[in-house]
Amino acid sequence: MTNIIDKTAVIMKIILLLSAIMTSVTTFASYEASIKSFNGNIGIGTTSPSQKLEVAGTVSASVLQVNGAATASSFSGAGTGLTGTAASLTAGNATTATNLSGGSISGTTASITDRYIDKTGLVMPVGSVQAYVGVADPSGWLICNGRSLLRTSYSDLFAVMGTAYGAADGTHFNIPDMRGRFVRGTDDPDGAGSNFSAAGSDPDAASRTAANTGGNTGNNVGSSQTDELKSHTHTTDWKTGFGGAGSPDTSFVRYGHVGNAATDSGSMQSTGGNETRPKNINFNYIIKY
Repeated sequence: MTNIIDKTAVIMKIILLLSAIMTSVTTFASYEASIKSFNGNIGIGTTSPSQKLEVAGTVSASVLQVNGAATASSFSGAGTGLTGTAASLTAGNATTATNLSGGSISGTTASITDRYIDKTGLVMPVGSVQAYVGVADPSGWLICNGRSLLRTSYSDLFAVMGTAYGAADGTHFNIPDMRGRFVRGTDDPDGAGSNFSAAGSDPDAASRTAANTGGNTGNNVGSSQTDELKSHTHTTDWKTGFGGAGSPDTSFVRYGHVGNAATDSGSMQSTGGNETRPKNINFNYIIKY
């Protein structure tokens, strides 16, 4: 009886083993059927691969090493990365990557959900301002027209500039208004801070006013000045008669005055336009948010 039980157990094990083998063969055959070779290219899930390796589906990897080009409809993952000496990623859709190094990223709708960083830091820090020839806000930028923005909608920009350029209330802040204005470097970059010292190049820094209500004043980023002509004098005088001993005075002479020489004062004829300015050309200024 014991021998019969032992033989039955052995037979069952053999049957299970054969079943596992058949399952593996079927699975392998299924995978093999999905892998195709076409003109020297290998395709998984596609019958006509156009790349050395083309996968019609999702590739999951903690790190993807690429020494050529990688083309994907999307590239995503909280811990994923794309590396390689000549790596590039061409994306037809949104692209999310914690690490993209050694190459480039391109595509009509390709995007990176975080800030661009190179070996020394942010490539374009939030709050950067530059000249721009367009007349509408480019993506990721705002034309500097002094508009009021919600702090919650532009939190990164508000974290950098605060209310330096004004605030209508406790939930908004203003961006710089560069319309018709020149830029001047702040005499002391951090105002009352201790990281920098004043250069003394702005003699009226202390009297600078706020660009908008609630904005910075004095020697601080965001303050403004109205136009002004530096104090100076133009002096001249003329005589209303002749000098002593009957000799004409060598100054300007107004004839017809009888008596001792006397000095009068007057003003010169005005000339010029509406402001004092250098040669210039118009641009719009935009700020990164």
